[in-house]
Amino acid sequence: MINAIIFDIDGTLIDSFEANHEYVAEFMKAAGYSSPTLKEYATIYHLSTWDVIKTLTGLTDKKEIQKIWDLAQNFKYTETKFHKLNDGAKETIQKFSERYPLGVVSNRSRKFIFESPLDTFKKYFQVSVAYEDTVNHKPHPEPLLLAAEKLGAKPMECAYIGDAETDIQAACAAGMKMILYGQTVLPGADYTTPSLREVPELIKQL
Repeated sequence: MINAIIFDIDGTLIDSFEANHEYVAEFMKAAGYSSPTLKEYATIYHLSTWDVIKTLTGLTDKKEIQKIWDLAQNFKYTETKFHKLNDGAKETIQKFSERYPLGVVSNRSRKFIFESPLDTFKKYFQVSVAYEDTVNHKPHPEPLLLAAEKLGAKPMECAYIGDAETDIQAACAAGMKMILYGQTVLPGADYTTPSLREVPELIKQL
């Protein structure tokens, strides 16, 4: 029986691909590195900012990575693309909040967890786990296990809703049920759906 629901943010609740690419492209350029193309960024979209920097720069020195990470956290860029709630996100969050305690787990930094347009839905979430909250990050199960603990639920009583293979890996490793939001069926997910509006019915079947 499911007693708590946990959501991923980027690609699941929010369509942030183009906006995030623009942000990464600009802060990498400001740091003196070439900007990734959209195709290149697609392969690292679900990584944390720290791991994006490591991948794009090839750096191994933590102090050098930290310098760019700090720049990224405080970077003011010219935003032309905007984050958008995915279709059905609003209704699904509100519907679940009437029955379940809710949480979000993301590789985002803490200051960006509830940035617009998710800021208006912050009141519905009892728990949020950000990059800084754990030593290990998705696909490691630690962030999901921390969220379950904070929600007062056993991992087996939680369902995680995400859109990437790393989300599946994290949920499986944590012992949680998993619903994949997307068009492509991937092994490990209990259900796959292209519509967030279908998620409440799928939860009933877990």
